[in-house]
Amino acid sequence: MIYINGTSGFIAGNFLKVIPNHSITPVGRRLKNHKLNEFDIFIQMASPSDKYDFEKTEETIISMLDDVYHNIDLVKKAKATFIFASSEAIYEDNNRYGAFKIAIMRYLKHTGVKYINLIIPRVYGVDRPKGLMKQIKDGIPEKDLNKIIKFIDIKEFCEILKKEIYPRPEKLYQDITFNTSYTMTIKQIKEFYKL
Repeated sequence: MIYINGTSGFIAGNFLKVIPNHSITPVGRRLKNHKLNEFDIFIQMASPSDKYDFEKTEETIISMLDDVYHNIDLVKKAKATFIFASSEAIYEDNNRYGAFKIAIMRYLKHTGVKYINLIIPRVYGVDRPKGLMKQIKDGIPEKDLNKIIKFIDIKEFCEILKKEIYPRPEKLYQDITFNTSYTMTIKQIKEFYKL
């Protein structure tokens, strides 16, 4: 069985659409009454995802660190596999989101748990309700329209992720880096998604 949290979010919610629903059990931010076994996979996708989420500092720390450590401990006890949705933000300086993600990645490498780290670039789709897509829909300032963004489209991302981990990942104890497919200005992204 594949357990996944963050299914109310953009990436995990779209990933559910490409996986047979009998294979997935959505869970809340923390694993609770699930009896995991060594053949199970837990995918940690729940995470704040835009500047408004990060305004709640204590909540951010709990969801990005405390909840994740809790889930890792339960997966480790069951000898199951832990798949962590990290981010390319780990490569950016002075980025609190990236710092939390890299802390979990480093922790996983020293716990003895079977793991995979997914290093995810910016992922966009017309139905993304937060971040840049929301800013574009709300009206982005003219001065920002020429900013260049690298990203992958959600449909392509979900298909690649499916090949990597479903029904079971072929390799463990690794980082899987997703390449960006597009380099566009914000104006071009707006036109590409017809926003």
